[in-house]
Amino acid sequence: MEDTNWMELAVIAGIVVGFTFVLLLFTTKTIRKRWRQAAAATGLPLVEATRIEGGVPGGKLVAYEGDRLVRVGRGHQVTTTVMGDLRVSPPDLFEASPQGAITTAPSFTTGDAEFDEAVVVAAKDIDAGREFLTPRRRKALLKFFAAVPEGGMFGSVIGRTRDGRMRSKALTRTIMAFKSALEELDRPSDGPRSAR
Repeated sequence: MEDTNWMELAVIAGIVVGFTFVLLLFTTKTIRKRWRQAAAATGLPLVEATRIEGGVPGGKLVAYEGDRLVRVGRGHQVTTTVMGDLRVSPPDLFEASPQGAITTAPSFTTGDAEFDEAVVVAAKDIDAGREFLTPRRRKALLKFFAAVPEGGMFGSVIGRTRDGRMRSKALTRTIMAFKSALEELDRPSDGPRSAR
Protein backbone atom coordinates (compact mmCIF):
# COMPACT_ATOMS: atom_id res chain seq x y z
CA MET A 1 0.00 0.00 0.00
CA GLU A 2 1.33 3.37 -1.00
CA ASP A 3 1.98 6.09 1.54
CA THR A 4 -0.22 9.19 1.29
CA ASN A 5 1.64 12.03 -0.32
CA TRP A 6 0.57 14.99 1.80
CA MET A 7 2.26 17.45 -0.50
CA GLU A 8 0.14 16.34 -3.48
CA LEU A 9 -3.05 16.53 -1.38
CA ALA A 10 -2.11 20.03 -0.21
CA VAL A 11 -1.53 21.17 -3.81
CA ILE A 12 -4.88 19.69 -4.95
CA ALA A 13 -6.70 21.29 -2.00
CA GLY A 14 -4.99 24.61 -2.79
CA ILE A 15 -6.10 24.44 -6.41
CA VAL A 16 -9.72 23.65 -5.43
CA VAL A 17 -9.83 26.48 -2.86
CA GLY A 18 -8.17 28.90 -5.30
CA PHE A 19 -10.57 28.01 -8.11
CA THR A 20 -13.58 28.38 -5.78
CA PHE A 21 -12.30 31.77 -4.59
CA VAL A 22 -11.80 33.03 -8.17
CA LEU A 23 -15.28 31.79 -9.16
CA LEU A 24 -16.90 33.55 -6.17
CA LEU A 25 -14.95 36.73 -6.90
CA PHE A 26 -16.02 36.68 -10.56
CA THR A 27 -19.67 36.02 -9.65
CA THR A 28 -19.71 38.80 -7.05
CA LYS A 29 -18.08 41.23 -9.48
CA THR A 30 -20.64 40.37 -12.17
CA ILE A 31 -23.56 40.85 -9.77
CA ARG A 32 -22.22 44.19 -8.54
CA LYS A 33 -21.63 45.36 -12.12
CA ARG A 34 -25.27 44.60 -13.00
CA TRP A 35 -26.53 46.64 -10.04
CA ARG A 36 -24.11 49.51 -10.74
CA GLN A 37 -25.38 49.65 -14.33
CA ALA A 38 -29.02 49.69 -13.17
CA ALA A 39 -28.28 52.45 -10.65
CA ALA A 40 -26.52 54.56 -13.29
CA ALA A 41 -29.31 54.04 -15.85
CA THR A 42 -32.09 54.93 -13.39
CA GLY A 43 -30.26 57.77 -11.63
CA LEU A 44 -30.80 56.15 -8.22
CA PRO A 45 -28.09 55.53 -5.63
CA LEU A 46 -26.58 52.10 -5.10
CA VAL A 47 -26.50 51.91 -1.28
CA GLU A 48 -25.13 48.34 -1.08
CA ALA A 49 -23.72 45.88 -3.60
CA THR A 50 -27.20 44.65 -4.57
CA ARG A 51 -29.51 47.36 -3.20
CA ILE A 52 -30.74 50.52 -4.91
CA GLU A 53 -32.72 52.92 -2.76
CA GLY A 54 -33.77 56.52 -3.15
CA GLY A 55 -36.45 59.14 -3.29
CA VAL A 56 -38.13 59.74 -6.63
CA PRO A 57 -40.90 62.09 -7.70
CA GLY A 58 -44.00 60.63 -6.09
CA GLY A 59 -42.38 58.53 -3.36
CA LYS A 60 -39.51 56.22 -2.47
CA LEU A 61 -38.14 53.31 -4.48
CA VAL A 62 -36.18 50.27 -3.22
CA ALA A 63 -34.75 47.37 -5.25
CA TYR A 64 -32.67 44.56 -3.76
CA GLU A 65 -31.65 40.91 -3.94
CA GLY A 66 -32.47 38.73 -0.97
CA ASP A 67 -32.85 35.12 0.09
CA ARG A 68 -36.12 33.27 0.57
CA LEU A 69 -36.38 29.92 2.32
CA VAL A 70 -37.64 27.46 -0.28
CA ARG A 71 -38.17 24.48 1.99
CA VAL A 72 -36.66 23.50 5.30
CA GLY A 73 -33.60 21.45 4.55
CA ARG A 74 -33.68 22.44 0.87
CA GLY A 75 -31.82 25.73 1.11
CA HIS A 76 -32.64 29.22 -0.03
CA GLN A 77 -33.65 30.86 -3.29
CA VAL A 78 -32.28 34.22 -4.40
CA THR A 79 -35.12 36.66 -5.07
CA THR A 80 -35.19 40.11 -6.63
CA THR A 81 -37.63 42.58 -5.06
CA VAL A 82 -38.60 46.02 -6.33
CA MET A 83 -40.95 48.17 -4.25
CA GLY A 84 -42.23 51.70 -4.42
CA ASP A 85 -43.90 53.61 -1.60
CA LEU A 86 -46.28 56.30 -2.85
CA ARG A 87 -46.28 59.71 -1.27
CA VAL A 88 -50.08 59.93 -1.64
CA SER A 89 -52.40 57.74 0.41
CA PRO A 90 -55.03 55.68 -1.41
CA PRO A 91 -58.30 54.77 0.33
CA ASP A 92 -58.28 52.15 3.12
CA LEU A 93 -57.54 48.58 2.01
CA PHE A 94 -56.94 49.66 -1.59
CA GLU A 95 -55.58 46.92 -3.87
CA ALA A 96 -54.90 46.66 -7.59
CA SER A 97 -53.69 43.60 -9.46
CA PRO A 98 -53.69 42.35 -13.04
CA GLN A 99 -54.07 38.77 -11.76
CA GLY A 100 -57.14 39.52 -9.67
CA ALA A 101 -55.70 38.24 -6.38
CA ILE A 102 -57.72 40.66 -4.24
CA THR A 103 -57.97 39.63 -0.62
CA THR A 104 -58.75 42.53 1.71
CA ALA A 105 -61.82 44.38 0.47
CA PRO A 106 -64.70 44.23 -2.02
CA SER A 107 -63.65 44.61 -5.63
CA PHE A 108 -65.29 47.16 -7.91
CA THR A 109 -65.24 48.45 -11.48
CA THR A 110 -64.48 51.98 -12.59
CA GLY A 111 -66.58 52.25 -15.75
CA ASP A 112 -63.40 52.42 -17.86
CA ALA A 113 -63.77 49.25 -20.00
CA GLU A 114 -60.08 48.98 -20.94
CA PHE A 115 -58.97 49.36 -17.32
CA ASP A 116 -61.68 47.12 -15.83
CA GLU A 117 -60.80 44.33 -18.26
CA ALA A 118 -57.08 44.42 -17.39
CA VAL A 119 -56.99 45.30 -13.68
CA VAL A 120 -58.94 44.14 -10.63
CA VAL A 121 -59.26 46.78 -7.91
CA ALA A 122 -60.71 46.81 -4.41
CA ALA A 123 -61.15 49.24 -1.53
CA LYS A 124 -62.99 49.33 1.78
CA ASP A 125 -64.84 52.42 0.54
CA ILE A 126 -65.70 51.76 -3.10
CA ASP A 127 -66.66 55.40 -3.82
CA ALA A 128 -63.30 56.58 -2.46
CA GLY A 129 -61.58 53.93 -4.58
CA ARG A 130 -63.29 55.18 -7.73
CA GLU A 131 -62.45 58.78 -6.83
CA PHE A 132 -58.78 57.84 -6.32
CA LEU A 133 -58.60 56.12 -9.72
CA THR A 134 -58.61 59.24 -11.87
CA PRO A 135 -58.08 58.77 -15.62
CA ARG A 136 -54.36 59.59 -15.17
CA ARG A 137 -53.96 57.02 -12.38
CA ARG A 138 -55.83 54.34 -14.34
CA LYS A 139 -53.55 55.00 -17.32
CA ALA A 140 -50.48 54.85 -15.02
CA LEU A 141 -51.57 51.49 -13.57
CA LEU A 142 -52.27 50.06 -17.03
CA LYS A 143 -48.80 51.14 -18.17
CA PHE A 144 -47.20 49.78 -14.99
CA PHE A 145 -48.91 46.37 -15.18
CA ALA A 146 -48.05 46.11 -18.90
CA ALA A 147 -44.37 46.53 -17.96
CA VAL A 148 -44.56 44.53 -14.69
CA PRO A 149 -47.38 41.95 -15.12
CA GLU A 150 -46.62 40.22 -11.81
CA GLY A 151 -46.71 43.52 -9.90
CA GLY A 152 -49.36 44.61 -7.47
CA MET A 153 -50.49 47.61 -5.48
CA PHE A 154 -51.45 47.25 -1.84
CA GLY A 155 -52.30 50.49 -0.07
CA SER A 156 -49.58 52.99 -0.89
CA VAL A 157 -47.07 50.29 -1.91
CA ILE A 158 -46.46 48.93 -5.41
CA GLY A 159 -44.24 45.89 -5.55
CA ARG A 160 -42.94 42.79 -7.25
CA THR A 161 -40.77 39.92 -6.04
CA ARG A 162 -39.48 37.29 -8.42
CA ASP A 163 -37.38 34.19 -7.96
CA GLY A 164 -33.81 34.46 -9.15
CA ARG A 165 -31.59 37.30 -10.20
CA MET A 166 -32.61 39.75 -12.91
CA ARG A 167 -30.34 40.44 -15.83
CA SER A 168 -29.12 44.01 -16.18
CA LYS A 169 -31.63 45.14 -18.84
CA ALA A 170 -34.61 43.53 -17.07
CA LEU A 171 -33.58 45.04 -13.74
CA THR A 172 -33.19 48.51 -15.26
CA ARG A 173 -36.48 48.23 -17.18
CA THR A 174 -38.35 47.11 -14.04
CA ILE A 175 -36.92 49.89 -11.85
CA MET A 176 -37.77 52.47 -14.54
CA ALA A 177 -41.37 51.16 -14.70
CA PHE A 178 -41.66 51.59 -10.92
CA LYS A 179 -40.09 55.05 -11.04
CA SER A 180 -42.53 56.17 -13.73
CA ALA A 181 -45.53 54.63 -11.92
CA LEU A 182 -44.69 56.41 -8.65
CA GLU A 183 -44.53 59.76 -10.42
CA GLU A 184 -47.74 59.24 -12.41
CA LEU A 185 -49.74 57.82 -9.48
CA ASP A 186 -48.79 60.89 -7.44
CA ARG A 187 -50.65 63.11 -9.90
CA PRO A 188 -54.41 62.93 -9.40
CA SER A 189 -55.32 64.58 -12.73
CA ASP A 190 -53.82 66.05 -15.86
CA GLY A 191 -52.99 69.23 -13.93
CA PRO A 192 -49.77 70.03 -12.09
CA ARG A 193 -48.28 67.51 -9.68
CA SER A 194 -50.05 67.42 -6.33
CA ALA A 195 -48.40 69.58 -3.68
CA ARG A 196 -47.83 67.34 -0.72
